Order: sequence, then C-alpha cells, then structure tokens
Amino acid sequence: MSDMIFLSDAVTYNAPLCCLEHVAGGESVHLTPNERKLLELILAQRGQKETIIEEIWGCHGVIVTSSSYHQLIKMLRSKFQRVGLSPEMLQTIPRYGVVLRTGLALDESDIDVDSSKPTRSVYQDQIISSFSCSVDTLNYNEHKSLSRGTLRSLYPYFLILILTGVLLLQLLGLMKNTDLFKHYQYHENVKYYATSSMLFNQNVMSRVMSKKTKNDSNVYITENGPKILVSYCNGDIGKDSTICRNDSFSSY
Repeated sequence: MSDMIFLSDAVTYNAPLCCLEHVAGGESVHLTPNERKLLELILAQRGQKETIIEEIWGCHGVIVTSSSYHQLIKMLRSKFQRVGLSPEMLQTIPRYGVVLRTGLALDESDIDVDSSKPTRSVYQDQIISSFSCSVDTLNYNEHKSLSRGTLRSLYPYFLILILTGVLLLQLLGLMKNTDLFKHYQYHENVKYYATSSMLFNQNVMSRVMSKKTKNDSNVYITENGPKILVSYCNGDIGKDSTICRNDSFSSY
C-alpha cells in the first residue's frame, strides 16, 4: 500500500505525516485529525454524510449538527486551495455526501503522454486503492457503520413511542373509571370532566378546547405528574360503543 497518494500531478497526500505536499517540494500543509479522517473517508469512497458524521464524531459519543459537517468540508477545501488544488475538487452531492473530483486538479496541457509519467487514470486508481495514516482507527465495514449510525438516529423515536404508549395506557385506565371525574362544567354544549377542579384553569382549558372537534360531546381531563392527559369522546367514555381520541401535553 503506497504512503504517497497523488491528488494531482503536482500534489500528493503524505499519509504517514498527514499532510498535503507538492511533488516538486516546497511548503507542506498539515491536516488536523478530523480533516485527515474526512479526506481518508473520501479517498476510500465512503463520503456519505451519515458515515462521515458517525466516523468522526458519533463513534466518540459526540453529537453534532450538519453545520459541523459542512464546516469541516470548508476547512479541508481551504487546505486544498493552499497547495494549489481547486476547492471544487471536494464536491458535495445532495442527499449523499461528498466526493473527490480529481479531474479539476489537472491541466490537460501539462500531462505528458509518456507512459513513464503518471496520468489521470493512474491517480484516480491510486486514490481509490491506496491510503493509510492510522487506518486501524477507522472502521471500514460499511454495513456495520451504517447500521450503527442508523440505530443511533432512531433511539429518540423509540423512546418517544415507548413513553407515548405508557401514557396512553395510563390514560385509558384512568378514563374508564368514571368515578374519578367528580368535577365537570359545560362549554358550548360540550361537557368537560376533570379529576380535580384545578384542571379547569385557563391555561389547561385553552389548550384542551383548541383540540376539540364538532364530534366531541364529552371531554375527560386528568393529570400524571407534569403531564395533562385528555380524552375526547363522542359519548360516555364508560360505554364500549363510544369512540375516543387521546392527547397529552405538559402543564409547564
């Protein structure tokens, strides 16, 4: 595996030193650890946005927004520009990520047809097949990376579903016991029941009434800690034929 990866006929990526260098010599440009990881993921054709965010931040337990992803690409483009490479070589693709366009870094008039000098196709093949610099720190199993990243992104939704299910079960259990709703009042031909008269305060009632529909005749209100649980019904909730829909919101 080569330690020097040609990004153009004039610039290489020195993997062991983690820097961009001119073939003819001169000042080299060093990459930060995150810039290095980004470049190596792109060189390995693993430039999907989700993969980049997971490999650079997610695997370390760091949660970032898309702005960190775009800022890192901007920083790497700046390093490309400092060594004479076109920043447009790092092309972002909507709903995918970022890829390397090696053709932008080459001038057709400067390419020698002599087979002893590397040509564009050789650079492209080398970029795809060769990279190093702490390769053992990167996970190149695409399926494992994508699966882990996908599961991480779904955790909040699973938690919301579980909490919602628990609240609904509690709500249904309370609502079926109509003896608990000793307080009631009428508003616009709708009877509002509550387990406590305190639930008839303006803040709660304005939220409850805003969700009412023309088919609702009975509304049942109770609380579970900071949560207000509401059931909107077309009749007595104690009857099996009654159709209800449920809602909940925070009292804060």
